Amino acid sequence: MKKSIVTALFCFIAVALIAQNSSREQFDKGLELYYQKNYHNSIISFSNAIKEDKKFELAYYNRGLCKYNLHDYKGAIKDFNLAAKCNEKNPNTYINRGLAKKALGKGEHAVKDFRLALQHDPGSWKAYYNMGLVRYSQKNYPAANVFFNKSLESKPDFIDAVFSLGSVKYQQRQFPEAIQIFTRVIGMNKEYEPAYFNRALSKIALEDKSGACEDYKKSVELGNSKASVQYDHHCK
Repeated sequence: MKKSIVTALFCFIAVALIAQNSSREQFDKGLELYYQKNYHNSIISFSNAIKEDKKFELAYYNRGLCKYNLHDYKGAIKDFNLAAKCNEKNPNTYINRGLAKKALGKGEHAVKDFRLALQHDPGSWKAYYNMGLVRYSQKNYPAANVFFNKSLESKPDFIDAVFSLGSVKYQQRQFPEAIQIFTRVIGMNKEYEPAYFNRALSKIALEDKSGACEDYKKSVELGNSKASVQYDHHCK
């Protein structure tokens, strides 16, 4: 099955009022560059802010986000460690550190960080969702199902978690249930292309060729070139 689960970095840029003017100026410059996706220069600005204030949690945190976006996951982890030393109660620090560890293939270490986030924010949909992604990647589909549902308890309109539930059902060969969930996703957002593609896969498994072809066609219209190959194979 096409891997379509969205793994998104929950990079929530945090802003605080800082007393030191020069440190704050460098921090603000770093934020501006971050939003421009100029990560290398953003790192320089955050580093300058840290030189002025060694306990500047948010400068470490946001520098870590820059490094994550540059795929420097080890560097990101170091900065998230420093941010956590400044403030051990920020759940987003643990979530993003967990994502960096997950990117390095350290799934169980990532889960530990997501659990740390839950200690400080028991209803964190981000932590539950990413725990679900780890379990999904490990093919532990029952556990993934639990965590995706927990994420939705906190954020019922989180479309990626809904889609992920459908992916779990597909992997468990529960194709009618998968179709129902992918249909729910499409009801939430008619432009959510992976739902059409994966609903088509589920319909093929149930030998609903005509229904699958309709979904493949829509997937192609939304820009999925791989769906075009499937459409040519099944529908022409």
